[in-house]
Amino acid sequence: MLLWIGLFLIAVGLVCVAFDRAITHFLYDSIGAGFHRFLAATTHMAKAAHWLLAACLVAALSWAWLRWVGDNATVRLALQCALAFIA
Repeated sequence: MLLWIGLFLIAVGLVCVAFDRAITHFLYDSIGAGFHRFLAATTHMAKAAHWLLAACLVAALSWAWLRWVGDNATVRLALQCALAFIA
């Protein structure tokens, strides 16, 4: 029974992909250039948001480590890499 449910869900997923592609092409063909740039920028921000959050977390933890525990070359490198990503 689980096999049939799994196959059914795969088929539903394939139908959703086809439907999504058609809607995407329709929307991108019917919007203006300004709104297209806005959508592209929003999409790119959403794709990178988790990496930016991770870099902020690493920077904060590295800074706290260096302040309270002491100097460590690996932690200093992690802080520099995180700040470079944020910048």
